[in-house]
Amino acid sequence: MDTIENIQAHTARPILFRPHPRCRLPAIEHQYKNVYRQEPVQISGTYDDYDMNFNNIYCTVSWTSNPGIHSVIEGVPAYTSNSSLAWDVSIKSLTNINNPPLLDRSQWLNNYAHTEWTVEEIAQGIPLKRLTSKLF
Repeated sequence: MDTIENIQAHTARPILFRPHPRCRLPAIEHQYKNVYRQEPVQISGTYDDYDMNFNNIYCTVSWTSNPGIHSVIEGVPAYTSNSSLAWDVSIKSLTNINNPPLLDRSQWLNNYAHTEWTVEEIAQGIPLKRLTSKLF
């Protein structure tokens, strides 16, 4: 609720609120103007993967969770805390939410790619396939 109020102090843009899949929160969107709730949908056949669709998303506010990281990968500005793996390329203050700076993600993407794969996945070529699919 503090985050919603902080965002609304800096912009009139609509807010799409998605609770963490394992942290079901009570309905709070009715307490705020221009705030809409969207429940995450588990991807069929996965243990713990949920849909993250960044089409028509202006930015993401995610303090430490995967959506901030995936947002940056997709080229969507992210506002995170310093606990997030996306901190180096995140927007540090919500005061400029209406005009976020464009940050170079090149080195961060390189560093991130080296932290998220098991030896078995690398041997199968999975990281290379996923990363190169974003280039074309």
